[in-house]
Amino acid sequence: MTAAAAGTSTADGAASVADATAKPLATTTTTTGTALVVRARGVLAGNVGPTIEIRVNGLLVATTEVRSTTLQDYSFTVADLGPGSAVDIVYTNDAVVSGIDRNLWVNSITVGGQTYASTGSGVVFDRGSGSAAFDGVDTMPGQEGLFWNGALRFQLPGGAVSATGSTGVYIDASAGSDTNPGTQALPWKTLRKATEARLTTGQSVFLRCGQVWRESLALDGIQLANGTNIAGYGTECATAKAVISGADLFNGGWTKSGNVWSRAVPAGTPKIRRLFIDGTSQATARWPNATSTSQGYALVNSLGGGAKWSIRVADGDLAALSGKDIEGATVYARTSAWMIESRRIAGYASGTLTLATGTDYTMDAGEGYVLEDKLWMLDAPGEFFHDTVNNRLYVYPSSSTAQADLNSRTVEGSVRDIALRVANRTTVGVRDIAVRMARVKGLLLMDASGALVERIEASGNGETGVSVVQDETLPGATIRSSRISNNFVYGIDAVFGGATTISDNNVTDTGTISYPGWSHAAIEGGKGAKILNNIVDGTAYHGIRFSGTGGSTVMNNAVTRYCVRLSDCAAIYTWNGPKLTGSTQLATVELNQVQGGRPNAEGAVGPGIDVVGGIFLDDFSHGVTVRNNVVRDVPFGLVLRNGSNNVFESNRVWLPTRAAITASNDQTDRDYLVGNIWRNNQFVPVKSAVNQFPALPTFSESYPIWFFNNFGAASSISSGNNTFTGNQVVRFDGSADGVHAWLRSNTEDTRMSSATWATFNRLDAPTATPMAFALYQLTLGPELVPGGNFDSGFGAWNSWFSNAGSGGSASASSGGGCVGTCVQLTAGTSNDWIASPAFVMRAGAPHLYAYTATLGGAATLGWPYISRNATPWDNMATAGYTSSVALSGSAGQVIRYEAFFTPKSSDLARVNLQVKTPGVSVRFDSVSVREITGFSFSTTADWAAVATAPVGQSSTVTCASLGWPAGCSATTIDGVPVTLPQTLTAGSSQLYLRADSSWRR
Repeated sequence: MTAAAAGTSTADGAASVADATAKPLATTTTTTGTALVVRARGVLAGNVGPTIEIRVNGLLVATTEVRSTTLQDYSFTVADLGPGSAVDIVYTNDAVVSGIDRNLWVNSITVGGQTYASTGSGVVFDRGSGSAAFDGVDTMPGQEGLFWNGALRFQLPGGAVSATGSTGVYIDASAGSDTNPGTQALPWKTLRKATEARLTTGQSVFLRCGQVWRESLALDGIQLANGTNIAGYGTECATAKAVISGADLFNGGWTKSGNVWSRAVPAGTPKIRRLFIDGTSQATARWPNATSTSQGYALVNSLGGGAKWSIRVADGDLAALSGKDIEGATVYARTSAWMIESRRIAGYASGTLTLATGTDYTMDAGEGYVLEDKLWMLDAPGEFFHDTVNNRLYVYPSSSTAQADLNSRTVEGSVRDIALRVANRTTVGVRDIAVRMARVKGLLLMDASGALVERIEASGNGETGVSVVQDETLPGATIRSSRISNNFVYGIDAVFGGATTISDNNVTDTGTISYPGWSHAAIEGGKGAKILNNIVDGTAYHGIRFSGTGGSTVMNNAVTRYCVRLSDCAAIYTWNGPKLTGSTQLATVELNQVQGGRPNAEGAVGPGIDVVGGIFLDDFSHGVTVRNNVVRDVPFGLVLRNGSNNVFESNRVWLPTRAAITASNDQTDRDYLVGNIWRNNQFVPVKSAVNQFPALPTFSESYPIWFFNNFGAASSISSGNNTFTGNQVVRFDGSADGVHAWLRSNTEDTRMSSATWATFNRLDAPTATPMAFALYQLTLGPELVPGGNFDSGFGAWNSWFSNAGSGGSASASSGGGCVGTCVQLTAGTSNDWIASPAFVMRAGAPHLYAYTATLGGAATLGWPYISRNATPWDNMATAGYTSSVALSGSAGQVIRYEAFFTPKSSDLARVNLQVKTPGVSVRFDSVSVREITGFSFSTTADWAAVATAPVGQSSTVTCASLGWPAGCSATTIDGVPVTLPQTLTAGSSQLYLRADSSWRR
């Protein structure tokens, strides 16, 4: 049970709203507020009872465990629980443990002495975990037995939310009439009528939930008073919003020709930017066509790059465009990794597209573009075209049912720019409203400081779901507990909204559906914004972007599937340029969860095409603290570019595919990469291998640290300009000494091993290797190297020393690291070697070269060299050797080297072993060359999995949820055994290792 005492500080600095101490009803409390009593019982599983959360108006006010198996009263004292408040009783930990199904029964909820039955009118049960418990999707009438995770939801009577007995105007699209007085008993019908209202303090505008208005609503200081609410009303609000749609219906009247349906539309119909069939988005007709896995870009001719006013068509595309109507079409051109620019085509001749206005960036050879909005392009399911000259709408429906009979389907086309506009009043409320399918914006708050937007839906809009524009010095708006989906450019855009609070929203599919153009962010906050507890899933570019100024807070958010169509982006991103104009940000990025970003380089060339970060502090970021975040399964974990005085501490970067952290200064006028601290972070790099037998494997490896500075990388750290302290690398590939840091400048390129880094930077923790997993498993032919195990001593091996007086030596040994007898080589110079007896390999077949080497001191071994056994002693590998093992290490380290290669000849060959560090003794053993007859590779999922409990929701981790078989054996990242199922607390993450994996060494 958790408790928050009244008056304590919460994450956003506001006072908490409840004394969340759950107790039997007979217990008294002196805390002021309204009594809320939940009468409940539970079935315990694993000696854990059902956990319930009490939420009021979307805010978590209490949590308790129901351990009583008979009905008992659980009492809470809640501040700010007034008429019209929304109350949610949320069941969060449904599970089956050892065959026992944990369940919850809620008999009633009593608020201020008034009892509401869980089965009463207006009570609904919304099934789902996390945000899904509040999405209104999987709902049923209220019931006493709750056998799934979900929220029992209802609203108290009275107040602006329910509108019962409230003053103002009421609008009901079905039962209303504009000749009525606009009361709750006799409501108006149209939104237009609301513009005639002249409201006073305490009055509001109420729209009947479950109704749809196909007209815009624009209200400002003429109609509204400060504090006015625009809200849904009626019992229907529990399951449906009041909908303001930017789309008109285009049902019926369709005729079909081939695959394309068409119908007349009224003259003067604005250009339809978005079309929906049965709620499914269709795309404007385009060339080339997109697929489920590709944008389908045409590419700029290899001889025609560098222009801003024209695009030279590739030779292979000339036939497709020959004779086509192209003038007036729209082109979407990917002019950089992070930008898609749209322009109108002014003309086409001789293989060149001429633009009406130039692009901001040059169109370079190989960059991608798409043409859009001509009838001849309408040739694929899911496309439409609106002919504004001939007033006709054409569509090739995406679904087979609509293709068969479009006249039986619902067709909606966006024709109004803004669904709902609220302006020029303060502390306005917008609740239980849906704003959908506008050509530009769903909801626009213009100079409406202090507005409260909650429990709305903003979806299918041509630019932005919710937009806030106001004087940044005034109190910002609050946008919370809302669902924002399928908007093209922004989900929530508050970049000019000042200190907006954006919390507890679910923002999905921003710019990812039926759209080839530029998209910016699912959520963008302005100066001093607080972006808290949001779930972002699916965005073409950034997940969350916060301001370069004003002390923003980005906390407790979860971001997945970002950078879907662009690159040089991040789940959480900021930029503080232009150069020399940025200020100290004083921002905090804390307790966020990031996963699953990948770069989309399709149609892009030049810098940034492979850059996708988890958390990215871009140009000139200054004074940002990045703390206690979990970033997993992304290319680059924590990214800093040209930034100063930032702190990265106690973050966990797990399983990055390129680098855990990246820091760079690419400026040449001065060093901007100064004063940064990386402290107490945990990095878990990975290696991977791919290819199909008999091709040689291709290996990739992520590094803990990439560090680039034009003014010197190593010196930028050793001088103290940038500090690494207390950070730990955890490896699971069996090597304690892989590449730890890649330090680069214009004059240096150094890959430091863990041992070298430990000497160079003594402040970090030692590398940990709690467990090891194989990267590949091989099927091998017989041993080819004679005497490679040295059981008979040096035997037929021979040695050569380039300088007899240099101290080089080679002899049989039985020292540490040897299995029986081995050979010890001490190089006098880096050219000394020992060589095996001759042997024969099968030309063209893949082979494995392997040995073990125990280092007597810090040393680097020679590159693999299997040579012809006669002049010219050339290397027998066709195209070199591929390996994932480092050739450098520290004293006492055992290097188990393995490399793949293909012999170019079946002539006699020999193995040559070298040590590039003179004076250090190295004991070699188990020298082997064998033909490979088959191989397979492990994936990270074979031995590691990360579980995450959603924001505001605990989660049960099982073998099945980790993708492993029943009865699996698991450990923590430290190798400590874990008993599954295990419950993760809300907002937490855990990296699990599969101890019984067949890949474990």
